Amino acid sequence: MSLDRETRWSRLYQSADGRCTRFESRFLDGTATVTLGELQEEWPRWNEHERLDFCQAFACGADVPGRENILRFLVRHADHIVHSTVALSVAMWLPAREAVSILKEWCLTGEVGQCANYFQALALTKDPAALDFLRECFRRVWNSEGLMATADFQNWIASDAMWCIKNMVELGEDTDALRPAYETLKTHPCPGTREQTQSWLSEHFEVAPEPAPRSGWLADERDPKQRLGVNCG
Repeated sequence: MSLDRETRWSRLYQSADGRCTRFESRFLDGTATVTLGELQEEWPRWNEHERLDFCQAFACGADVPGRENILRFLVRHADHIVHSTVALSVAMWLPAREAVSILKEWCLTGEVGQCANYFQALALTKDPAALDFLRECFRRVWNSEGLMATADFQNWIASDAMWCIKNMVELGEDTDALRPAYETLKTHPCPGTREQTQSWLSEHFEVAPEPAPRSGWLADERDPKQRLGVNCG
């Protein structure tokens, strides 16, 4: 891949045919730095693309000094597009009680079809009440208009439902209770939704058949001529 674009915060590499890209945070190699004071001063002047570029690089970065307070600033001053980008960072780096409260609020106030990262982040906290909360989120998503609509690439409401199912299962939900929803998503009219469901949920719901036991002379792994008493000399 060759360098396609470089900003203050990130580099984007692209393959020769344009089919594959790779995002690289400049925080990882130390060529990007920021302080809370700098962010507070510059944030109001940035457009949406600049804000998102910063947040993507920040979320993928190494140990950024002052990371917790920078996250708190983003929680207070950003919108749901940015919040979705830093949700996993909130779960990983802020104190558990603080993170859970923030993520629950985002789950409730985020638009259906844009909450998948919030569900994943909340599950990551392993909060004892997370499973019950995600059950409520799932009911909200599942009853939303447009769940079964087709789309050129991905039905994002169905994607929310799929991730909610995955995160509930990982927190211990009984798969039998969710199997009807899984079967529905597996046959969704949108190809992207079917593919996503197969990729992320099949391991939880599809049990590979056990190999059939061998019987009779087929169980004998010796050379067939020796097994049948043929003289090979």
